Amino acid sequence: MVTVDQARDFTTYPLSELIEKKRAYARASSLDEFEVLTGKEYSKMVPLAQKHQGITKEEAENRTLAVFKQIEIRNLSLAIKLHGMSDVEYGL
Repeated sequence: MVTVDQARDFTTYPLSELIEKKRAYARASSLDEFEVLTGKEYSKMVPLAQKHQGITKEEAENRTLAVFKQIEIRNLSLAIKLHGMSDVEYGL
């Protein structure tokens, strides 16, 4: 799910900052780290995922990270494209 409003907001950032954000998001290895990078509280979703899917807290954190990482990276990719550039040009 790409949020158009967020992607549009990202277009106000310089291209170099978008590229660095995308790389940092991709490298994030924990939900805590990802929350610091994005400034969003995704950990609120962990108990819901844990209960709904009947999984451990660690599994819920990993799945939550994977889902929201994908969403945030897609938003950054769209913003990069709106700048008229391609992710491929930057090895992303």
